[in-house]
Amino acid sequence: MRPLTPEDLASPGTQKIILYMLRESQTENDRLAGFVDRFYEADKNAAILEQERDSERKISKAVDIIVLGGTTLGGIIFGVGLYFLGKSPPDKISGTISFLIGIAIIVVAIVARVAKR
Repeated sequence: MRPLTPEDLASPGTQKIILYMLRESQTENDRLAGFVDRFYEADKNAAILEQERDSERKISKAVDIIVLGGTTLGGIIFGVGLYFLGKSPPDKISGTISFLIGIAIIVVAIVARVAKR
């Protein structure tokens, strides 16, 4: 665009074109302002979803640790039951209690995994 001279600016046609262009620019700015508001809303929603996803990952890791620890501990206690039954003479009460406790811990760990889903 070339610079306007004072004679150009004095012309009513030039003034009308400048006013028209100003109105068009204002209309465009108003239209784009809606995009800005929607962008900030979408950005806020994305941050909330990201925080929820991170929280879900932490819960998932905690449940995985509980399941792994529970099945390991339950298996160890279950194995202790085999030890009590393999002794001579076998200690059937301690063996049975160990079996039941071991199975209970394993079942709780599996229930924790299923409940997470």
